[in-house]
Amino acid sequence: MSRTRALTIELPEEMADMIAEKVRSGEYQSESDVVVDGLLSLVLDDGPHQAEIDRWIETEMVPMLEAIDADPSLLIPLEEARRQLHAYIDHLDDKIR
Repeated sequence: MSRTRALTIELPEEMADMIAEKVRSGEYQSESDVVVDGLLSLVLDDGPHQAEIDRWIETEMVPMLEAIDADPSLLIPLEEARRQLHAYIDHLDDKIR
């Protein structure tokens, strides 16, 4: 278990209310959990690869999701996706040997 340290902070009333509501709703177990999650989001958003991730989402994920919205028949069942993935991996293994 990681070590913890108690802090005393002051927040605008609206932010304190938001934190309390997150706990009241059951989304989080404690005020500390809300703050930790918020800080982790900041770290991840500012991570060294965030620009690459954003570019990938914009150039690959958004067009793919738009295509699926336009034509849902592009989706395949999970088991078929697994079969195709395993076949591709087997193909790569054969090329390496």
